[in-house]
Amino acid sequence: TASCDKSKEDINSAKSTENSRLQEAQVNLAAATKDGVESEQAEQQATTFDEFLKKEYAHQMKECCDNRNGYMSQLCGLKKIRAHLYQASGKTANITDCEVSEWTDAECSATCEGGTQKRTRS
Repeated sequence: TASCDKSKEDINSAKSTENSRLQEAQVNLAAATKDGVESEQAEQQATTFDEFLKKEYAHQMKECCDNRNGYMSQLCGLKKIRAHLYQASGKTANITDCEVSEWTDAECSATCEGGTQKRTRS
């Protein structure tokens, strides 16, 4: 019976040790699960914001292109009107419009959001 008591004590001690290890593993699993969920949420937010920025960029580029096309159309119309006015007045003129270079972009004042960028041409 002494050997039975010793075996019972050894088994209970091993059971207690394993229960402690199990409890620690469950705590670690819960923490890792929480971290995983938070990472997934952060990734989803980043993806959503990225999609928003892409849509906003496309919208701004379309608006810019539409504005440029409108300005070019107005310029063409003004040149035609100017030519007709000279023709109607009986005057002759050799009209030469100035030539300008392409736009050159300077460095932006901020690497992310809220900066300004100077554009020049000659």
